[in-house]
Amino acid sequence: MVNLPDAPNRAKILKVILAKEDLSPDIDFEAIASMTDGYSGSDLKVLALDLLLITFFFFFITLGDCLTSIHAIWQNLCVAAAHRPIKEILEKEKKVCLCSFSSPLKSC
Repeated sequence: MVNLPDAPNRAKILKVILAKEDLSPDIDFEAIASMTDGYSGSDLKVLALDLLLITFFFFFITLGDCLTSIHAIWQNLCVAAAHRPIKEILEKEKKVCLCSFSSPLKSC
């Protein structure tokens, strides 16, 4: 049976597992290694992959929320753009109607 890695070796294992990932430079591998006492190399790999997947899904959930917000803003802009000319036309029509009833010969 192989002994479980100690904290410095767990930090090294995590660095090797995550070497190809674009990680933040402030990740404290030693702190993670100290929190994973009793983890084997395989356990660390599963942990790293789980964290990457969680990050991936969080990104897409956040992206989805942003796209939903952008869609709502776009819809509101379209509705506002569609209503504004109609509102202006109705206001002009209202003035024309009021003028024609108040004084047919007078221009408004």
